[in-house]
This record gives sequence, structure tokens and C-alpha cells, in this order.
Amino acid sequence: MHNSETVSTLPKPQPQPSEEAPANALRIWAISEYYFPNFSGAAIQAHRILGALVNRGHQVCVLTTADQDAKVLAGKQVRVDGLQVKYLPVLRRFSWRWLPFGRSLVRSVNEFFRRVSFDCRVLFHLMRHGRRNDIVQFYVVGELTRLVIAYANLRGMKPVIQISLCGADDPLAIKSSFLGISSRLTKSCFFAVHRVISLSSALLNSCREFGLPDRQLQQIPNGVDAQRFKGAEPETRDQICKRLKLDPQKQFVVFVGSAIHRKGIDVVIPAFIELAEYNPNVDLLIVGPCDFSDHTRHPIERKRLVDELREKLDRFHLADRVHWVGEVEDVDLYLRVASVFFFPTRREGLPNALAEAMASQLPAVASQIEGVTTDLVTSGVHGILVDGYEPTQYAEALREIFADDEKRHLMSRAARQRIEREFELSHIAARYEGLYNDLVGNECR
Repeated sequence: MHNSETVSTLPKPQPQPSEEAPANALRIWAISEYYFPNFSGAAIQAHRILGALVNRGHQVCVLTTADQDAKVLAGKQVRVDGLQVKYLPVLRRFSWRWLPFGRSLVRSVNEFFRRVSFDCRVLFHLMRHGRRNDIVQFYVVGELTRLVIAYANLRGMKPVIQISLCGADDPLAIKSSFLGISSRLTKSCFFAVHRVISLSSALLNSCREFGLPDRQLQQIPNGVDAQRFKGAEPETRDQICKRLKLDPQKQFVVFVGSAIHRKGIDVVIPAFIELAEYNPNVDLLIVGPCDFSDHTRHPIERKRLVDELREKLDRFHLADRVHWVGEVEDVDLYLRVASVFFFPTRREGLPNALAEAMASQLPAVASQIEGVTTDLVTSGVHGILVDGYEPTQYAEALREIFADDEKRHLMSRAARQRIEREFELSHIAARYEGLYNDLVGNECR
């Protein structure tokens, strides 16, 4: 988990006393650099899977950093939706925004000491509270994670790593640093754990190319709460539109994610401008972080890009047809009122937003990324996948779907059916449970 740039969906945590799980339950330590209230798509997905495991009778404790918005929770253990979350203090970041040069170096130093301090805190916590056959699931690995993994193995725990973003946390993406020592330590983590869990076939292939043996690899996709993410009947849709202050007579294209270059926001706006010329009754919903004015947390390029896109909409007199919704908890409601999901992303692991849109009976117009979006969408069946990032091609795909109601409805049903069949949350939780039980040998503790 590398950033906090996805829609917030978790409630505020409330302190509660810890409870002992049944003697035969799995004990799972989830090591996540970001968690509530610091969000990432991977953190939200982890929360749902871990919550489903708690509902199946297992004990889960998340170890995360008391950083950024979680600074006030340093040293505290609270409960979020049944999950125990422990906030571990980490070294504070040095201020660097005022520097005229050397920002990249200071940023790297900040991240290095932050990761090292987090790994040390995790190690000390496991030394005090861990025990044999505990599952230790890492959602992030750093330089000293290798030491934590070595200790976990020595104590008879079962460490696993989950990777979630191509080009970021997969082993081939780890860059050399400090004479290669840092990168070698980080890469060695993948060979030392019992399993490496990949969300998509692209991530699985990356692990194979890196040299990990098949016996160590497991592919388990993201899970979707199909009860929450679902389509809406016309009457219900009208009510939701009124609640969201949207015109129920309009049709909506919806984009869910951070309004950043990696997610393709620079393609979304130009494509919509072309679509709007032919479809005057269609508006665009942008659901997710779009205010990047805080330069202490966001690169200045993000705000500059959004400002340029807003100015472009003004020039085409379309500003009133694009709704910059921002971060919301009720993402599912915006999906229910939409007609098409638009997602020209450049890099993912297995996108939560795309799977949730499919569960909401939306045909998708998305970028074709082999082993990522193709793991979810069969072009022509569940939507249309576009090769490349030319806005005109996406506009044509959107027009094609809007022009044929029967085709759109067939795609909608097929998308929902695929999620129910292969990606429903309870099924995915059962796969994790099966993996963990295999690792501990079904031993009772």
C-alpha cells in the first residue's frame, strides 16, 4: 500500500477492549503501512477481506503506522468494524517543501527511516504478542521486513506477502538503492515467506519472471460485496438521484478513483467532451479525491493537471455537466445511478472500482491491460476494452454503448453475473481461509 488516494469507505474507529478468539480460530496479523484513516485502494480491499475473516470466527489485528491523519492515534489500539487496529509510532517526516533543491533526496530519506522504524515496531510487537502458527500477512515490504520475516519463521509463524499494484510492490518493480543493499534486502523477502499472493495474473507472471517457484505463488483476486454493490430499479434510482442532488432525467458516465494521471483523468475529460457533443443528456460523475491543494501531501503536478482540465471544460462550456464529487463513503449510490463505468487507467493490480462497477450492473469502458483489466472484463461481453489512451477511441466506445440499449443491458447482466460467480466477497474470504489453514496444517491452538 503506497499512497492514500482512493475513496474513503470506513467509519471512525471506536476504542474497545480486545477479546480472545476461540482456541481453534486462526490468528492473523495484517501488516499495512496505510489503514484507516489513511486510505488506499489496497487498504480498503484488505479491510473488507479481513472483516469477512473475522465474521468467519478468526482473530485479526492490523498493525499500521501512526502517521499523517493517524498521528493522534499513536500507540492506541482501536476497533474498526470488528477488526483490532494497532497504530505504531514511526519516525516523523522531515520538512522538505521549502527546499529549493534536493527534494527527491530528502523524500527518499524520509521514506527510508519511516519504513525502518515501522518494521522495528512490528518486530517488537510480534516478539511480545506473536506465537506459533500465527499468520503474518504483509501488505508492504521494506528494508528491515526481511528481519521481521526471519523472526516470524524462527517462531513458527507463517509469513505471507500480498502484492496489489503492478510496477509498485511487485518484486520486479523494486528499484536499486544504496549500492543495491536496500533493494537486495527487500527482494529477499519474497523468497523467505511461505506464500506470495497476487491479485491478478499480471502480478502472478511478474513473480514468475522474478524467479519465484510456482509452489510459493497463489493468485487470489479482490472480493466484492455483492449485497452492497448492485444495480437499482428505476424507482429506486430516482430516489437516489434526489438524495445525491442529481437530475434523474439525466444519464451518467461515472469514473471512480483519484483524479490523477495514473488513473487516466487526463483521458476521461477530453473523451467526455467529445461524447457530450453527441449526447446532450449525459453528465459525468468523478467520484474520488480531486482536491490536491495541500502540497505537503500531494505533488504539485496533481493540482496543476486538475486545474488544466477544469479550464478545458470551461472553454467548452461543459463545467456544469461534470460533477467533481470528491471523496465519499457512499460510492455504491453513485454507481447505482450511472449507466456506464469509465476507467482508462494506466496501471493497477486488480482494480476494486472496476469490479464494484460490474457488480453494480454497469458495462465498462476501460483500458486494455493484459492480466489486469482483462482478468475482469471480456471486451464485447462485459464492456469495451480500449488499447491505448487516445480520448477519441474512448469517446467512440462510450457512444457505441449509449447507442444500443439492448447491448448495454446485456453487458450489464453479464458483468453482474461474472462478479457473483468469481469475485463475491464471501468466496474470496473462503479462499484466504483455505490458504491459511493449509499453511498451519489445520492445527488447533
